[in-house]
Amino acid sequence: MNQTLKQNKERHDRYIVLTVLTIIIGIMLIAGYETSLGRCIKKEDTNSQSETLTTKAEENLMPAELNLTSTQNCREIKLTKFMATKKNFIFEYQFKLDDERLKELLTKQLAAGSNYQNIHFSLFADNDMSYDLVGGGISSSTFQIEGDIFYGKVNFTYDSKKLPDDTDLMLQISQLSWEDWDERRTAEAETNLSETGSSFTVPTALQYDGEWRFDITY
Repeated sequence: MNQTLKQNKERHDRYIVLTVLTIIIGIMLIAGYETSLGRCIKKEDTNSQSETLTTKAEENLMPAELNLTSTQNCREIKLTKFMATKKNFIFEYQFKLDDERLKELLTKQLAAGSNYQNIHFSLFADNDMSYDLVGGGISSSTFQIEGDIFYGKVNFTYDSKKLPDDTDLMLQISQLSWEDWDERRTAEAETNLSETGSSFTVPTALQYDGEWRFDITY
């Protein structure tokens, strides 16, 4: 009788242990599944937010394509693209490359591996010429040549301020200039750039001045 009771007790104890282990394993599996599910949901939310932000940015890039022309001093410049968000704007322009001196300068520059373009431009809102929206940011400008057409591109990003809401804009290009890269190499050779504070200047070889203006519905 004692032996039977002892065996029953052992079976009961094993049953309790197995039950507890089963419950623990079940809890671990559920916790692991919830963690994995949470990561998936978080990843999906992050991707969704990223896609939403990208879509909003693309919606604000307007107008994408333009065909606006302005002529100053017998030089016609065409504005082909203006894209903007609150913190950034990009524009592209072009003109006919019919100046032999400019062709020579650009050939030297491209051979030196540079496609930087020195351009002065302003941006005004609602024809208010008293306040230039360009400032307090970083500007980069490049160019390329295809056939007899000069293509320029400018990208401007604000540090803190933003473009105003719901307003028409007017872009003005006031100057395009170039240096002679032969003169630049000479100036670099004559300057000891290893010395602290050393610098050199290169005179402007060619410059276009004017007030090329383009009205943009923003």
